[in-house]
Amino acid sequence: METRARLDKTGKRDFEGYHADLGHVGIGDGILGAWDFHFGKGTRKEFPCPRGASLTIDENGKGHHEEIENAVPVAEIKKGDWNSCRIVAKGNHFQFFINGKLSSEFTDKLEGQQLEKGFIGLQLHDKGMIVEFKDLFLKKG
Repeated sequence: METRARLDKTGKRDFEGYHADLGHVGIGDGILGAWDFHFGKGTRKEFPCPRGASLTIDENGKGHHEEIENAVPVAEIKKGDWNSCRIVAKGNHFQFFINGKLSSEFTDKLEGQQLEKGFIGLQLHDKGMIVEFKDLFLKKG
């Protein structure tokens, strides 16, 4: 799910933004429950923020990782069934919850390059893929 997305003016991809990635069970730890960064070509470094990681992007654009205690284990993510996902975006701090447990989070402190607003995007990754969403809610405040 793209968060605070906007058109990518560099042409690297259609959109740039902060991307929470559920993927599917078996896709790998680097994707399942991770934050992924989709930035325009040559604009910003795209750091890994896999499930179980807390990432801080500092004022100089460097990434610092810490481990999240009690992050959602892969065994609690349902394969071929509904999973609940919740994205919390407050200021420059973002959290991704799966089935009520924190999966990954990051804080973006890179002044002047933070995405402060944008749209929400739901991803269909490849042609022929089937993806379903239900009970979508947006809470502002």
